[in-house]
Amino acid sequence: MLDDNSVQKTQASVVVIMKNGGSPSAEQVKGIQRLVSKSIPSMEMTDVVVLDGNGNDLSSSGDSIADGANKLKLEFEKHMDDNLRTKILNVLSPIYGENNVKVSVRTTVDVDKKIQEIINYNTPKEDFEKGIPSTESSGVEMVKDGKTAGGVPGTQSNAEVPTYSQVQADGSETYVKQENSIDYLVNQLTEQAQIDSGSIKDVSISIAINSESLGNISERDLKGLIGNAAGITKENQDDKIAIIAAPFFGNEEAPSAIEDLGNKNWIIIGAIASGVFLIILVIVILIVSRRKKKKKAVMVSAAETSRQSNISPEAYLKQLKQKQQEDSQNKILNLSNEKGLELKSKVRDLAGENPEISAQLIRTWLKGGE
Repeated sequence: MLDDNSVQKTQASVVVIMKNGGSPSAEQVKGIQRLVSKSIPSMEMTDVVVLDGNGNDLSSSGDSIADGANKLKLEFEKHMDDNLRTKILNVLSPIYGENNVKVSVRTTVDVDKKIQEIINYNTPKEDFEKGIPSTESSGVEMVKDGKTAGGVPGTQSNAEVPTYSQVQADGSETYVKQENSIDYLVNQLTEQAQIDSGSIKDVSISIAINSESLGNISERDLKGLIGNAAGITKENQDDKIAIIAAPFFGNEEAPSAIEDLGNKNWIIIGAIASGVFLIILVIVILIVSRRKKKKKAVMVSAAETSRQSNISPEAYLKQLKQKQQEDSQNKILNLSNEKGLELKSKVRDLAGENPEISAQLIRTWLKGGE
């Protein structure tokens, strides 16, 4: 049965599933809340709850200051997570391989500003042991036989006010009261310090290694290496760092230990070296074989020629060698002649293009000859 008096506030919830599995930005969340709240009468932005695909509440509270602080906190934590993850991978990747190490870092930061006040009290350096007396008050009261000291006001016996000094109890007093108060002044130093926001409160690290063991490195040494990279003290490394070695899912073959990685590398290097050696050996054999064939052909040709011209093979080889030397000398002479002709041609062209310069050079040579 509907009742106009029992009116409940309208609320809405929205689940946003991102394609990359992440979360929408703060501006996008505010836009979703504003769109939904404006679509329904009498609904406020704070009445719209926005969740991501992982079930995290991303709703904006409507307080810009609080939202700004939360955004700053999340951004700072993400920055520190990425920074520490990079440092840890830099020390572990050369040992286990870049794709064989997975690192997860969780950082908790404090973005609250703090003001600290320190007050120091020091005794003055003068001759006062307890400080400089500021105010002093004393008082003594004594009652004996039920009567107070003094007499009738205005009489001679009560004309003078007695002065009481510090009373020393002797056991015969019926009532004694004594008061003494002294205030001392001491040096006072007040210091105020402001601690800025953005300090790290806690860090926890989880590492998975694609191997059946940690290799030659012990777990304690590995935690010490990671702790130094992340800035975690030695006494907290066992509680803040978790390491596990196991083959990754989906890999057809995971290295059983770090030695296997080294062995595979050496096998590859050895195979490459063997292939290069075989190629060089084949090339050397071919060169030697060709030289032998060429030498054999020359010897056969020399023998045939000597048989036809009645010249010994040794004499024929000597003539052939001499002919090769003459040919090489002729090539050098021809090259020199070609260079000389080229130089003459250049001089002739220069003289034709600049006759005045040529005449001046000739005069200079003639004067030098005289």
